Amino acid sequence: KKKRTPLRKRHYRGHYPVSEPFELTDIIDDVERVARHLNRPLNVIGEALGGTLALALAQRVPELVKGCVVSGIPVLQDSSRRSRFGELMKVFAEGDMGRFTDAILEVVFSPGWHPSHPGEIKRLRQQLLQNRSAETLGWLFKAAGSYPRKSICYQDIQLPVLVLAVLHDYLIGPDHARKLAELLPQSRLIELDCGHAATFELSEEIAQMAHVFFQQL
Repeated sequence: KKKRTPLRKRHYRGHYPVSEPFELTDIIDDVERVARHLNRPLNVIGEALGGTLALALAQRVPELVKGCVVSGIPVLQDSSRRSRFGELMKVFAEGDMGRFTDAILEVVFSPGWHPSHPGEIKRLRQQLLQNRSAETLGWLFKAAGSYPRKSICYQDIQLPVLVLAVLHDYLIGPDHARKLAELLPQSRLIELDCGHAATFELSEEIAQMAHVFFQQL
């Protein structure tokens, strides 16, 4: 029987230290444990992979989720998206975390935002390099790539979801969000003029949107 790593020792999204490879279902399991410990329905915000996990949690234990705000979730068969991710994975495979981090930072913000915020980019780059390792990022990419997306049946998620369509998302275009909003029975769609890292680029605006949305539930 596989020995479970204690929750407090788990670190995801490529952050270290981490003791062993993991699957996305491990993260969902741990979030469910936290939700059950809190013993009340949660308002969940998820961006990119976090959005996928938020909806997976909502499908698995709807009694623990009051509502969700999500962005950057791939739902379409999109060869151009796979190509863009493939380009980044080639850089990652070279093993230079500095170069890979620079490549990521070049594409997750809207045009013009990156060069106009050099101080914030510098701080974010330092933070990413300090808190991530190539090994644990590799585990994360493998876990994300092996997760069966069809395991989430969006039509069965019967709770309110605010879907953010990011207009300048180089990695996952806004058509994915529009399609997701069509699939979710109780969705609301808002389009945002920003890049993939929406909660970083428009942190205050999205926080206010989420606050208003959750208050109305």
